Amino acid sequence: MFNVLLVDDEPRALEGLQLLIGWETLGFQICGLCRSGAEALEKLDETPVDLVVTDIRMPEMDGLGLIAEAKTRRGIRCQIRHCERLR
Repeated sequence: MFNVLLVDDEPRALEGLQLLIGWETLGFQICGLCRSGAEALEKLDETPVDLVVTDIRMPEMDGLGLIAEAKTRRGIRCQIRHCERLR
């Protein structure tokens, strides 16, 4: 199983990501839910993660800041994808 970390500042979006995607049938287990980029970085320091699904627009640290910090400054090796909410 691969570990997936879900990151979004809106609780309903996090809930939707959990429920609408059959993570286990795709070979993933959800290892964490984070409501900000900063919280996600803490989780990445603690837990091996294979995939991060993140929102781009978040307060404090947005998804692009999370990607830059995780990959460039911290050298974390994982796949990072972003999801933008439909408006």
